[in-house]
Amino acid sequence: MFEIHIHSNVSGIKSTTLYYRVQSVDKDNKALYSNIAPVKLSNNKGDLTIYPNPVKNNLSVHYNLNPNSSPASYIIMDISGRRVCTGPIDVNSTFVNINVAHLSKGIYYVQIFNGKETMRTKFIKE
Repeated sequence: MFEIHIHSNVSGIKSTTLYYRVQSVDKDNKALYSNIAPVKLSNNKGDLTIYPNPVKNNLSVHYNLNPNSSPASYIIMDISGRRVCTGPIDVNSTFVNINVAHLSKGIYYVQIFNGKETMRTKFIKE
C-alpha cells in the first residue's frame, strides 16, 4: 500500500462542493475508478482561524465543525503539498494547539477535515 498526495489550488473556483475520483492503472493498462467523492469547501473565513501568524513554536487553530460529524484530524503541509505533520482533533471542541517548533522556516498550510468538511489556511513558520 502507498499514498500519493496532490495539492490543488482551488482559490478561483466559485462552487462550494468539488467532486473527485481516483483512476488507477495496472501494469496491463487496465483502469479502475473509485467512487466519486464530494469535498465541501468553506467560504466562511470565520470557520478556521489561526494565531500567531507568523508562528515560532505553538500554533493555535480555532475551528467550527459540526459536533455530529465523523472523527476529525489536522494535516500540516509544506508549500509543495507534502504532509509534514498530522494529528486528531476533537469535533466537540473548537480549538487545537499544534507544536510546530520542529518545522523549518517557511510557508505551510494547516488543514482541518472530518470526512465531510475541509478547511485550510496558510501560515508562516519563523
